[in-house]
Formats: sequence, C-alpha cells, structure tokens
Amino acid sequence: RLVGCWSGNIYNREALAAEFGFGGGGGMAADADLFLHLYDCCGEACVDKINGKFSFVLFDAARQRFLLGRVRFGMESLYYSVRAEYLVFASTIRGIFTLTGQEKEINPAAVGKFLLFNYNPGRQTFFSGISRLPAAHFLRLENNEGSLKRYWQLSFRPVAADEQETREKLLAHLRQ
Repeated sequence: RLVGCWSGNIYNREALAAEFGFGGGGGMAADADLFLHLYDCCGEACVDKINGKFSFVLFDAARQRFLLGRVRFGMESLYYSVRAEYLVFASTIRGIFTLTGQEKEINPAAVGKFLLFNYNPGRQTFFSGISRLPAAHFLRLENNEGSLKRYWQLSFRPVAADEQETREKLLAHLRQ
C-alpha cells in the first residue's frame, strides 16, 4: 500500500518507535520503515513528530498520491521534474539528467536571481524543467495535479523566562 524512498536520519527514533508501536532495528533502513509506519498512523502530520534531517518520496497506493517532502531547515536536498509522462526526483540535479536524458537548458530567471541576490532563492534551479523542493514543504501530486504546501514555519514568540532556565533548556536541546 505504501512505497517510499527515504534519505536522512530520525534522531528521536526510539521515542517514536515506543510511542507508535514500531519494533524495527537501528540504521537508515529502520528510519525509512519507521517513517512509513508513522505516515500510516498519522498521515502527513507524521513529519511534525520527527526530529531529524530527511527528504522523502512516498507513493500512497490507496489514495493514488505521491508525496515529496523535505526537512524543516533544508539540510537534505530534493530536486524533481514533473512531466506529462513521468515524475522524476533525485538528491542532485545531475541525478535528474542521468535519469531523464533531457537536454541541459539554462533557466535565465534563476541565473538572474543568482546574479542579483548572490544566491538562488525559491524553487527554480539554473536548469529549465527542474525544481528544488523548498525546506519545510510537501509537494503533493494527486489526480494529475500538484500542490505545494508549507508544513512548518519558524516562529519567534516572546517567552518570559529567566536567563538560567533559558540557558539550561538551550543546552539540553543542543545535547540531543
């Protein structure tokens, strides 16, 4: 029913496995299996529970849905190309070219943004027809339509706490 391609690590694997009754072992393969189990239990909300770095592609046969996702801060890359005949994805642009054999056509808009901003913001890459999935986003392909959805947003809310308590919480998070 579910088929997935996973790249990355789940840092809170043990806690999630215990909470959701998953008995897999360790390592990246177990992380991929745990991810599928979490998706089966929680749907798209499963990524809210994961502490780690990852990108994934999932095919949900029951819903006839492809779901591509990328970690909140974008440490794992995910590039894709959607054509009438196929969906192709890879962790590098070179992988897209290798899989499709398509010609390398320069995307002038993306090159222009790079020259203007000294980096390339957004989804466009330097090559036409190849997009980058933004950090903290899903790309859902369903019923021959694609939709991009942000699943997480960094927020800065003022918190009333003393300096020592804040220091201890920060150190605890950094040690995880």
